[in-house]
Amino acid sequence: MKNEEKPSTLAVFGLFIFMFAFVAFAIWLGPNCGIEKSNPPRKSAPVKQPPPPKLLSIPATVNGYDEASKTIINPVRVWKDYNNRNLGMAGTVQHGQEVIIIKKSGQGRKIRTNSGTEGWVTQWFLKEK
Repeated sequence: MKNEEKPSTLAVFGLFIFMFAFVAFAIWLGPNCGIEKSNPPRKSAPVKQPPPPKLLSIPATVNGYDEASKTIINPVRVWKDYNNRNLGMAGTVQHGQEVIIIKKSGQGRKIRTNSGTEGWVTQWFLKEK
């Protein structure tokens, strides 16, 4: 029987470190080991965009009469954004002025004046024709 030498502790430890590094590297590469399969490009389905909201065209007259105080509010403020009045005013309209309602949202009405100014007023300032 031959006299077999046992591997030194340092050699066993070095082999362990090498195997650990190899496994960590294989995990880092992932399941494809860096080789990507050539798959044909997928055709994506066209994204259907919802149609733009339909603009209304309802003639109306500005009514600045305030039932509570029995006075006429003149001018009536037209806001850039009905829900965020911090954005400021788009302009004003006068009591009795003719406008077109182009959009409704809750109690707000987006209007367009004859001069082309667009903005929002509360519905009770308008009388639809």
